[in-house]
Parts: sequence; C-alpha cells; structure tokens
Amino acid sequence: MREKLIRSAYESLLAMTAVLLCWGTVLWLEGAAGLHTDVLVLAVALTLTLFSTQRTAPPRRRLAALVLLPATAAGAQLLGRLIMHHYAVGAAVYTAGISLCIWIRRYGPAAAKAGTTHC
Repeated sequence: MREKLIRSAYESLLAMTAVLLCWGTVLWLEGAAGLHTDVLVLAVALTLTLFSTQRTAPPRRRLAALVLLPATAAGAQLLGRLIMHHYAVGAAVYTAGISLCIWIRRYGPAAAKAGTTHC
C-alpha cells in the first residue's frame, strides 16, 4: 500500500512538473509571439492528456508520439491557414489527408494505429 502511495505521489509530481514547465514556456511564447490566452489552456490540456496516455506506453510508442505529434500539429496549423486563405484548395487537401489516414490503416496493425491516433 505504501509503495502504491509513493508511486502515485511521484507520478503526480512528474505531471505537475510537466504542466508547470509547459505553462511557463507557453506563457513566454504568448508574450513573445503575441498569442492569445487560449493557447495556455490548450497547452496545459495537451500536456495532461499526453501524460496520462503516454505514462505507461512502451518507449517505441513514446518516440513515435514525440515525432508525429509536432508534425501533426504543424500540418494542422498550415492546413488551417490554407483553408482560411484558399478555401477550395484547403478543403481538397483536408479531404485527401483524411482519405490517406483511412487508406493507410489496411497495411497492418502499426499502420492502423498510426492512421487512427495521429491523423
């Protein structure tokens, strides 16, 4: 029982450390880049979500998330800007991207997991 309590306290400390580091970094970026406060909320929510889902994941899955998550976020940002400025082209790119994510799932369990979680 005591070991479980210590383990829970350790995991809570890790989670709060990650949240505070993320919050501080995004707070600095908000001021430097002129962003809005909603970025802080999204960053903290993403940190807590990733901490809870990746905490027990094997190292290979963590590495995949480390590589794919920023790439997906950058792609979503670029796609949002494309839709904002050129709606028809952006909608076509979005449709092609979602179709690719669905199509790639047929190539085994690893591709299915990547097509499901990172698209």
